[in-house]
Amino acid sequence: MRQRVLTATQFLEEHDLVTPETGTLSGHLLRPFLDLGGPGGPVNAKAAAYVGESVAGPEPEADGWIAPQGNTKRSLRTALIRETGLASYDVTWPGELPETARSPHWQALCDAVDAWDELGAFRRYQVICALYKLCLFDAAVALGDRLGPPGEFTALSELRVIGARSKLGESVHDLVPRTLAVLAQTPASPRVRLAVAVNLAIHYGRATRDREATVEWSDRVLAEAAAQHAEGSPRDLLMASITLRAASFGPFVRGDHDAVAAMLKQAEAHAVDVTGAPGVPLVLADENRYAVLETITNAAVARGDRETALAAATALTAHDPREPRAWLQLGAVHWDDGRTPDALDAYRTAAVLGAPFTGTAWYCTGRCHEALGDLDQAAQAYANSVAAEPLGITALHRLHGVADRTGQRFLAGWARDRLHVLHHRLAAPVSSSTTVRQGARA
Repeated sequence: MRQRVLTATQFLEEHDLVTPETGTLSGHLLRPFLDLGGPGGPVNAKAAAYVGESVAGPEPEADGWIAPQGNTKRSLRTALIRETGLASYDVTWPGELPETARSPHWQALCDAVDAWDELGAFRRYQVICALYKLCLFDAAVALGDRLGPPGEFTALSELRVIGARSKLGESVHDLVPRTLAVLAQTPASPRVRLAVAVNLAIHYGRATRDREATVEWSDRVLAEAAAQHAEGSPRDLLMASITLRAASFGPFVRGDHDAVAAMLKQAEAHAVDVTGAPGVPLVLADENRYAVLETITNAAVARGDRETALAAATALTAHDPREPRAWLQLGAVHWDDGRTPDALDAYRTAAVLGAPFTGTAWYCTGRCHEALGDLDQAAQAYANSVAAEPLGITALHRLHGVADRTGQRFLAGWARDRLHVLHHRLAAPVSSSTTVRQGARA
């Protein structure tokens, strides 16, 4: 009689004990996104933990709570589930997570959603912020239809819901009128007016080529910020840093790079000043500092200031060393400057840190190995990229080419066949136009 050998994996799976604690590094670092458990590794995950703690804690004074500003990547939760293999955590509503997998903070979020009709406008705002941060965009939109009568926190909630609609693919042509409607419904609130201006300045600056609208709303940001009559408190300095970063899109589209640099320098000074200051949670100060350094890097690249770009990108990885996007950005700066070994080190670090940039990081790692003449390592990196992102057409192209050059016929044939299948499923020709720029944020 053959004796059955029960592996640790089988035991954990059969006894429903597979959790983020037993999984991958990315599952550990980004655990707050899965179940609001643990403190989180990168600043982005710590911000998710912060909103979970906010919903679970006693309701503070409305003016005493600050919402996170970070924009959660749409694919984060999907990529994290795929990478960790934790299929039971693939939910669209908090209550869909099995009770055995819920942390106390996640259960508090479930309770708040269940009690939605009894919540006040401010607590609803906190819940919407949590759902948005956790990539539960469907839930945020559905509850957004039940926000209640107009008011300041209803308006702020609606702005987050509009962000969730954007993540779900709603047309920008619909989202701008929705944003303007929020402004029309709550014109007396300086806080709402400033939030709308910031949202639209960033929207036009990033998502469109509407130069006039970008300038108009960037100027509006500065005007609304001036009307706030700030007294220089740490909270005021945090908001000043946020608004300066948003307003910098105006001079950027006008080509006034000196003005952009000056505004971002002031934004960074404010970001440093609020770090550790009373009244501003450290995670939110860190989140803002990350956003400022990232913008400084991008602005420096745009104006060709390679020295500042490298310094800011390096500072970004020092500020948030567990954030793969920061290492991707540093890798891109090194690559563009021809420092391929340094780019390789940065991209490999990003790949190890994982979701949601695992596929991109391994692709960029492969490009570096290929440039350095190490084709076997390049093939392995491209294969890792495809494993992390099975529909990664660009990585498949590179894998096919490198495998063919190194005589790995089976691997080259497999990549070729995959490309052929994807070609027909996409009903579009696969060409070099699909290639992403080195360091691109997939």
